[in-house]
Amino acid sequence: MFLLNKHFKQQYQFEIWKLNQNKILYEDDLAVNHLTFDTRKLNAGDFFIALKGQRDGHHFVFDAYQKGAKGVIIEHSFKENLIHTYQNFDRDFWVVSVPDTMNFLHKISNYHRNFLKAKVIAVLGSNGKTTTKDFLFQMLQFFEKNVYATLGNFNNSIGLPVSILNAPLESKILILELGMNHPKEIQFLTNIAEPDWAVMTSIGREHLEFFKDEFEVAKAELEVLEGLKENSYFFYPLQAPLVDYVQDYCIQKKINLSLFALDKHQSCEEQINPLIKKQVAKIKKQTLFWKHWKIENPKILHLGMLSNLFLSFLVCYEMFLRNSESEINVFLEFITNIQILSRQRFEILPYKNTWIIDDSYNANPDSFIMAIESLRNLFPNEKLGCFAGYMAELGHYSKLGHRVVGEALKKHSIDLLGLCGKEDVLNIQEGFGNSYVSYFENSELLANALRKQNLSFLEEYRAILIKGSRSTKMEKITEVFRNLYV
Repeated sequence: MFLLNKHFKQQYQFEIWKLNQNKILYEDDLAVNHLTFDTRKLNAGDFFIALKGQRDGHHFVFDAYQKGAKGVIIEHSFKENLIHTYQNFDRDFWVVSVPDTMNFLHKISNYHRNFLKAKVIAVLGSNGKTTTKDFLFQMLQFFEKNVYATLGNFNNSIGLPVSILNAPLESKILILELGMNHPKEIQFLTNIAEPDWAVMTSIGREHLEFFKDEFEVAKAELEVLEGLKENSYFFYPLQAPLVDYVQDYCIQKKINLSLFALDKHQSCEEQINPLIKKQVAKIKKQTLFWKHWKIENPKILHLGMLSNLFLSFLVCYEMFLRNSESEINVFLEFITNIQILSRQRFEILPYKNTWIIDDSYNANPDSFIMAIESLRNLFPNEKLGCFAGYMAELGHYSKLGHRVVGEALKKHSIDLLGLCGKEDVLNIQEGFGNSYVSYFENSELLANALRKQNLSFLEEYRAILIKGSRSTKMEKITEVFRNLYV
């Protein structure tokens, strides 16, 4: 919920009025219970904001009314059109008229963020943002009931402000996911969110159509530092690029920095300033050991997710447990029951003695290699397979990025490999070095080929990984296997 009142009106020119049977009543204040920009997801009582993008949201105002919207936010230029076209509304219908709906969305969300007085935690990074946000959302409720988090992966210039505006007024902690695919995007989102704490899950080879390499990715993600104030908190991977810059910046700006890692990473002790906290957990199978505590959850089998779990634990430790360590054992027991809330993130589909592992939500070279390593960590000596899809948004790095995934498959002795998607995916085969690899132009063709086979061959493998970029639609492959036991 957010409030439109005279205080915000002084900063941004808007009108509030109400239509009912050709009557127009002007108001000064309005409470908006829930905001959406997509009429397909609109529920009765919601407000609809008409944004101009690939399609003009103003064309869907009447659709919003028919679906039970309480009101709409439109631009001044559409006001007369609305009055003349929809004169016979048979119920109260609120209208907020503004100069520019997108600009309004950004300004009102920042205003509401400060109105809430909640502690804001920004979650960002190349991989693991949504998982970390979900872990934090569950774990922080051990300490504070009024926790609100970004729904799904609403992490861009539209989703982030909508997430802020839909946060309950009683929120004490607000967890916001920040995503980016080009420079200056994190800076823009940070200016809206004004985080008190920021956690960087990872730095990897993402969106390389806009970046030269991982160092440029790191620079773009680290724009968040410009929005952190003195005495705020920042968590950064120990082995990520630009760690020296991060240390110097945080020391100069008096930001509390924690560098974290699992011990499978080589640490560079000589590069760590003694003023900086370095938090490293040892890992054995699916259990993390930190200081004299064990951090574990039987449902978390992915190495990246274990890193996300450790990072989330560190945030809770710094925020609530540092001065009350007697609570830690109870909290660690609580952690064993938290859930992976999002699907298609290393999701296990058991078929007899075979695990079909659906990691098809998205992919880049680093997340793909992490999934392969996680699979081999689970089954050190057993026969494994993979259906790999094309990885998008790699730009100049596409061919090499696919090749390094193939090399990782070879390194970890993956026996079965099927490929689908755009031609660059064939570079996986080049790195894999096996001529007996099946290739299909898209995931639908691969799925159809599997449907025609006797899938008893699955029983030869202990696990099969399914992974590729969102645009490659690898869930079509997963669906073939889901039908085996549904």
